[in-house]
Amino acid sequence: MNKKVPEITESVEDLKSLLRDAKKKHEIQRLNALYLLKSGMAKNRTQVADLLGVHRLSVGTWLRAYETGGLQKLLERGYAPGYKPILTEEQQAILREDLQKPEGFSSYGQIQTYIADTFGIKMNYKTVYAMVHDKWGAKLKVPRPSHVKKNTIESAVFRCEFSQHLADAMAGKRSASQSVRVFSQDETRYGLLSSTRRRITQRGIKPVAEIDYRYESVYLYGAVEPLTGERFFLEFSHLTSDCFQCFINEFSQAFGESLNLLVLDNGRFHHAKSLEIPENVVLLFLPAYSPELNPIERLWQGGFSVN
Repeated sequence: MNKKVPEITESVEDLKSLLRDAKKKHEIQRLNALYLLKSGMAKNRTQVADLLGVHRLSVGTWLRAYETGGLQKLLERGYAPGYKPILTEEQQAILREDLQKPEGFSSYGQIQTYIADTFGIKMNYKTVYAMVHDKWGAKLKVPRPSHVKKNTIESAVFRCEFSQHLADAMAGKRSASQSVRVFSQDETRYGLLSSTRRRITQRGIKPVAEIDYRYESVYLYGAVEPLTGERFFLEFSHLTSDCFQCFINEFSQAFGESLNLLVLDNGRFHHAKSLEIPENVVLLFLPAYSPELNPIERLWQGGFSVN
């Protein structure tokens, strides 16, 4: 005999909206149960169980949770009585701390090995995947390249002492009425590489085609103020100190009323002895091999319009 279904206070539209935003399987199932009952597509828990392909006792458990604590209680991931997680809360905290490190893990199998070596606990792959991927949302991502010569300590210190570096860079160069602006500067290359198309020939005949290996490209020199998003770009044919000189001259005129700090990398042409730095421009160099410290790098990766 079916027990009485609790009153569902959310509207059908509210439940639809919650279902659109739900990501986890157990949340989708439980919200669907409420939606079926609220919309009248199911009259009792047995019909809900049949439509969702679950046991009616599971539906009963969900509805009791909803009746006692509403949506919050319903969507909590419950465990069977006496259940104990394989990893303690302290061990989980240690693993999550390591997952927050940029070097991360190369695979879920490596995490499985890490747990065995660190905690002496053997977990099967599916359990590791469910915990790390499904529960914590840690996924495989394409890593940012990092040079083997990079000094990670130097980069970390620069990040922590950045405000002091700014103060040192503009010391004695700012007039009383002059405002200070900080820009991220970098260059990127855009180009086209001619491609070889397929040719139709008789079976057994290897096609031959002329190939032009010349690589045509242009360089976009840019400076962006992270605080406001204001930007300045110029296009050049080469990556040289002469082109950079032209860029900073034009940049200086575009922002002539302020003292402008350009945060940039250690490219050789940025350090050329022949450079004449305008009076309202100050160059602040990043540690070597540390592009992640330059916000404009993300602009190149994401794509943008310079108009």
